[in-house]
Amino acid sequence: MTAESAPPRVIPARFRPPPAARMRRERLTREFAGSPAYRVGLVVAPAGAGKSTLLAEIAQHLRHPTAWLTLDDRIGTSGAFLAHLQAAVRNASQPAASQASPAAQHAPAAQRTPATWASSAEGTTRAGQATERPWTDIEMAITDLEQRLRSDLLIVLDDLHTVQGQPAEAAAQTFLDYLPSHVRVLVSARWRPDLDLHRLRLAGRILELDADALRFRVWEVEELFRDCHGVRLRPDEVAALTRSTSGWAAGLQLFHLATSGRPQRERARILSGLAKARVVREYLTTHVLDTVRPEERDFLIRTCVFDRLTDRRCDDLLGRTGSDAQLAGLERRGLFTVVDDDGISYRYHEVLRMHLLAQLVDELGEAGANEIHRTAATLCERDGALSEAVLCYCRCGDWKQVRRLLEQGGERLAEDPADWFELLPPSIRDSDPWVLLAVARRLTANGSLNAAADAYRGAVAAFGPQAPVWVAREQAGLDDWRHPALRRTTSWSGMIRKVLEDPGAHIDRPTDSPQALLASGIAAFVGGRIPLARRRFDLITDGADGAGGAGGAGGGPVVEAVAAIGSAACAMLMADEQVLPDDRGDRTPDDVVDAAMAAAERLGYPAFLRVATGIRAMRLPTGHRRVLHLLNAAEVADDQWGSAILRLIGALVTLTAPPSAGDGADAASEQALAALALAASVRHPAIGGLGETAQARMRARPTGSWAAQQAAATLETAARDFDELSAPALATWARVLRLIAGRHTGTALPERETARTVRAAARIGPAPYALALAGSAPSRGAGHLPDGPGHASADEMAARIAADAGIGPLLRRLTGAHDEHGGTPTDVVRPAVGPPTPATNTTADRPARNQPAAEQPAAGQRAAVEPGPPNPRTAASGRLTIRCLGGFEISRGGTAISLDGVQPRNLELLHILAVHADRAVSRDRLTELIWPDASPSRANHSLQVAISALRGLLEPDVPREQRRLLRRAGQGYLLVVTDHADHDLLRFGQLLTAADEARQRGDRETEADHLMTAIERHGGELLPAGRPTDWLLTERERLRVVLATACERVSRLLTEAGRHAEAARLAERGLDVDRYRDGLWQVLALALRANGQPAAAALAEVRYRSMLAELGVSDGPGDGPGGGDGR
Repeated sequence: MTAESAPPRVIPARFRPPPAARMRRERLTREFAGSPAYRVGLVVAPAGAGKSTLLAEIAQHLRHPTAWLTLDDRIGTSGAFLAHLQAAVRNASQPAASQASPAAQHAPAAQRTPATWASSAEGTTRAGQATERPWTDIEMAITDLEQRLRSDLLIVLDDLHTVQGQPAEAAAQTFLDYLPSHVRVLVSARWRPDLDLHRLRLAGRILELDADALRFRVWEVEELFRDCHGVRLRPDEVAALTRSTSGWAAGLQLFHLATSGRPQRERARILSGLAKARVVREYLTTHVLDTVRPEERDFLIRTCVFDRLTDRRCDDLLGRTGSDAQLAGLERRGLFTVVDDDGISYRYHEVLRMHLLAQLVDELGEAGANEIHRTAATLCERDGALSEAVLCYCRCGDWKQVRRLLEQGGERLAEDPADWFELLPPSIRDSDPWVLLAVARRLTANGSLNAAADAYRGAVAAFGPQAPVWVAREQAGLDDWRHPALRRTTSWSGMIRKVLEDPGAHIDRPTDSPQALLASGIAAFVGGRIPLARRRFDLITDGADGAGGAGGAGGGPVVEAVAAIGSAACAMLMADEQVLPDDRGDRTPDDVVDAAMAAAERLGYPAFLRVATGIRAMRLPTGHRRVLHLLNAAEVADDQWGSAILRLIGALVTLTAPPSAGDGADAASEQALAALALAASVRHPAIGGLGETAQARMRARPTGSWAAQQAAATLETAARDFDELSAPALATWARVLRLIAGRHTGTALPERETARTVRAAARIGPAPYALALAGSAPSRGAGHLPDGPGHASADEMAARIAADAGIGPLLRRLTGAHDEHGGTPTDVVRPAVGPPTPATNTTADRPARNQPAAEQPAAGQRAAVEPGPPNPRTAASGRLTIRCLGGFEISRGGTAISLDGVQPRNLELLHILAVHADRAVSRDRLTELIWPDASPSRANHSLQVAISALRGLLEPDVPREQRRLLRRAGQGYLLVVTDHADHDLLRFGQLLTAADEARQRGDRETEADHLMTAIERHGGELLPAGRPTDWLLTERERLRVVLATACERVSRLLTEAGRHAEAARLAERGLDVDRYRDGLWQVLALALRANGQPAAAALAEVRYRSMLAELGVSDGPGDGPGGGDGR
């Protein structure tokens, strides 16, 4: 055989895959591994992006036999390529040929099943084994694989760019064109290969990942160092490292090598100048600068002064033409150059750029480099890129030009979301109003609202009397959010803030603008009407995509991002595995969440991105760990809202997908759960016994029960956080999930607290009510005790309400995940207060109509509507009775408390606490309402003095250390009411809640009874002698709307039941409260006509038209209150 005809030498190392990383990146592996439709995967990214490692992880995840081939320019010929490909395939199927050997019989059980081949007809050796002909062309390879493969095979072609323009690349094209039926292919390259992939794209059979997809996100950086390198970085270090490396895998590894074994302070120094580290310089010199021609190297070094490169800027800077081809060539070859705006602009990778800037100074000297920066600043300013111009001037230290730009274009600069102000010296950053405004906006975007408020105050002070009106408006909007002082507000942030206090009052408000539509969507979501919320969110996101929508397109990037995140949250609650109820195509929950994360990233709001990423964690097996990182980042930023929301999400992840000791649960996930709970105990020390180690857990309880206990602790913290943030509806959601956690741990809440949570959930809406019913019922897991009829019906009712509310799959996961893991001990504590059922939801004052005496509920069963009898000792010594409607009276133990001589501000404090009885009111809110003009320290001192005085007023004969009626609750105070029947406002709300429960069951008769009792018990205006402050006027207005709504609803129910006289009377009662409510006029006219009173009905129409005339509204023919019916 001649040398020319000899078969190519096959090197085994070329079909040996790299070891898979210890860190799993489900974000990247799940799509290709989860969908058989993808036959080809293409990963294109620069050197060091982690392409090969990712392909190895995907191959490991697929559990298919894998034929791995790492290409290089020495096997670019057709013969060499085919010989190595055949050897790789043979290697993937090799165990099948040796199954009879002793070694094969003792192979590990976890070893992948080899590829199954049909026997060959080519002949056999003397030993009876099939011979194999060498592949002489790619067509033969395709035919051989098609005919002989009997099971799936994965072929990996790593580093395809190395054979560009060679016969091996053409062979790869043919192979992909005629892909054998049992073969899937993964390809990696540093730049886009010259392959025709259009047919695969059109057929939806190719999944493509680029450098942006491969870059490590902040939570992945934290996991990489913690799990793979054994280093725990602080959240600020993680954020800085991610920013400086742009998530580049090699950059992260180089940082680890540069800092391994060094103290934390040395780590910080290296991080601040990562591009100067020796290992980084060597890598970039070897893989970038040494691989380009001298003229390309000069181009890279001189143009690195631009944050964003265009051909025009580069041509003008260098005084030549042809930069467009130069930039395209760098990007095409994967030399750390990224294209933006469809080829209009480019940018260098941040680590490379920092290295090039250092090289610029080395080659031109500091003066020469400064001159290049100054020229670049002029060119950026010419193009209107003011923030880039500021950065260029900062790098050359030209502070005079910086001040000029701030003076001339400060407003535009303040609108730029980039952190262009980071290079400014303190003399400018801390005094210029535009910089302070930009800082305030950036802090707001990061969720650091307290710091943002300080920055806004500084900006307003720096502006002086010439401060723009819209700056004050922004500041007021932030204040509306931070301190919802129950005052009238026109800002949309204030509108949404009120939604979080009382979502039900805002669900049916007009949606004539995107902001109003968003508020109603949030109201529907928090109010537990998930499908309705999703439809409203989608109206906004569809409008942003050009599909129209309420109020025009989207409504601005902030509104659109919030709507996208809301839609993602709905998708997670509604989704059942991969199926998403949708009338808009075949979107999966992952598609919706990806859209939310993309919207948050485009907006540049880290606080929004953290929440969107937390929602994504609900779909990941290691979601607990990701949420923990996000929570740490939120707490470093002092993002109180983000922290509370992420605690809620983290507990939900734990309850729906607890780690299982029998399913490969890793210590990192368990430590993440413990850390979440430990963070809870640190924030609220009253929550004790938390954050125990995984070892202690394994000794004490099954995994499911332990995980549920950690979730319970996290939820208690979240509920208290939401209380302090004056978001009672979200606090109720947290407490409802706490009931679910208690169901699985056997740690039921006290009866009264369970009943209070169920009532609060019913008032909010169907979804939380369904969860509360399920949570107040016992578990059905291991050790489950037999159910009584009441508990069984509670589960059934919860399932039905949850299905109607769109969270049926979620409820099944919540009540099934831990039960399946044996999370409930046999000594489960049943809540004595059962969930309301059709047999137990009667009015508190009289039996339900037509209900036999034998079916009347027992006293214990009525606690779902009203608390059971209080402790006799408490009733005798400290039980408060409060009247707020029609007057203000307060008594203790049946004895009236005299309010004569109480100081006016102390009395107003008592009014606020009484109106919000049994709910904590934060100190910030109290001082804002009563001492708005005092300094914080003075206001807090005055509040403490007033609280002490009120405690003495309420319990004068009780030792100070034993007083319990006015309690400290978190960061606020709470006035204790033993029984809601002792407080007219609470009793009024209790009856409305019972009516809501009856309405959700479809029991219209009982609903009408509750509403009538509530209206009769409403004693008049709220605190009629109270000082007419904003908070009181707003609360009066809210109650007026609630009463009028109740009157309208019960009037309609009574009309449908034929009780027309009562309907007319209650409609008139409603009109006494709100004579401008159109629905009340309609039902009044209908009831009067149906009751045989045409004259009275006609008079009602006259009164209605008079009301319209008063409003300046003309009415057309037939537009009377009766809507034209019966005329």
